[in-house]
Amino acid sequence: MPLLVIMSMALAFSLLISDNLTFIIFITVFSLIAILIEPLIGVLVYIAFLYIRPMDLMDMPIPLMKILAITTLVSWIIHVIIRRQRNFVSAPQNFLIVAFLALIIISQRTYVGGMIDELTGDFARIVVIYFLIINLINTEKRLIMAIWVLMLSTLWISLHGILLSKGVIIGQAGLSQGTRVTSTGIFADPNDLAQAIVVVVPYVFGLFFYEKRILTKLILVIMGAIMLYAFLLTGSRGGFIGFAVVMFLLLKSKVGMVMGSAMGIIALMGLLVVAPSHTVERMKTASPYEDTGAARIELWYEGWQMFLSNPIMGVGKDMYYELTETHLVAHNSFIHVASELGLPGLFLWIGLFYFSFKALYRSLKLHKVENIISRESALSNSLMISMIGFVSTALFLSRQYGYLPYILLGLSMGVYQIASKERGARLSFSFKEICNIFLLTIIFIMGWVGILKVFL
Repeated sequence: MPLLVIMSMALAFSLLISDNLTFIIFITVFSLIAILIEPLIGVLVYIAFLYIRPMDLMDMPIPLMKILAITTLVSWIIHVIIRRQRNFVSAPQNFLIVAFLALIIISQRTYVGGMIDELTGDFARIVVIYFLIINLINTEKRLIMAIWVLMLSTLWISLHGILLSKGVIIGQAGLSQGTRVTSTGIFADPNDLAQAIVVVVPYVFGLFFYEKRILTKLILVIMGAIMLYAFLLTGSRGGFIGFAVVMFLLLKSKVGMVMGSAMGIIALMGLLVVAPSHTVERMKTASPYEDTGAARIELWYEGWQMFLSNPIMGVGKDMYYELTETHLVAHNSFIHVASELGLPGLFLWIGLFYFSFKALYRSLKLHKVENIISRESALSNSLMISMIGFVSTALFLSRQYGYLPYILLGLSMGVYQIASKERGARLSFSFKEICNIFLLTIIFIMGWVGILKVFL
């Protein structure tokens, strides 16, 4: 009762100041109470708010995302204590992501204030959200909920971009280069919006073929059409490459290699026919010898020089932008990590994807029973293709410190937990695994050097 009285007094006082403030406080308090009752709500709301960005749309005067992250973490800890839970999710990715955070902090070695900022900054929050995801999204029902949150959130930013193209301004979003659509927050760049759509398309596709209800199928078709239209409006060349890879893998899984390739080529050509003119023009210049392509090769060369200057520790997080004459990012997440965090950083980042792909591959094998396609196997396949879509676009975008890859990494462990719960399987480090990751790291570096030799 005292708490309700205090809340009522606070709401009444805020009413005298601002109706908008009252609404914000009401929604915030209601959300925090719900999160304390069930921490999963906090994770799902956090993911949704990353996309929707209500704090930007409503000009909220509070650090909402920090409050959500802290409240969800506290709620989870309370639930662990009450339930006396001791079996936390164990996976090699846990060590790798913590080591990656430590490396980021150490990279600010010449600036103590920078080390403190990184310890309490955005990437530290990403690590917290990752651990909450793998410990809370551990059943099929919860995984389905998380995927629907991702799909609906992506639908929102797609609609946001479409409205923007029609001259309807919502929040602080604006057209890039006068024609390319964006959204807000972490999707304020057309390439980010395109990448977000690419990684969600496999879920829409997979659920469409698995779901039996006509209404759900119709909803998924409408969602897919809206996302596809928004994707074409972004004019993202890297996104288009990622989308081509995803389409090929989705079609291959349904009709085979040959037919999937043929259908994929026809579908991509059809998209270019209906795509807006600015997107078609950008696709025509998708060449390493054109202005933009040549500029990216130069950026990859500058990254190589930074890597050679300090291959062990790198030049430090966020220093790539500062050290390039053009003040641009590397436009390749792997090169960006290698430049700023050196060989150890590249090893850790590749290792995160290595074990996540291995988890998804094992979950597919565990679900495969007499060729019967279950919902779990459909989700595993969709997430596998989603991860490949992210990696494909990450070869042309610098998104190594953003939320999206780590949400996918967390969900991959959720899929694996569901598959292995009754079988006692688990991922673990071994000398062989370390050698495999190191080999992949060397292969990437050799490919990096090879590209530079061919095009420079």
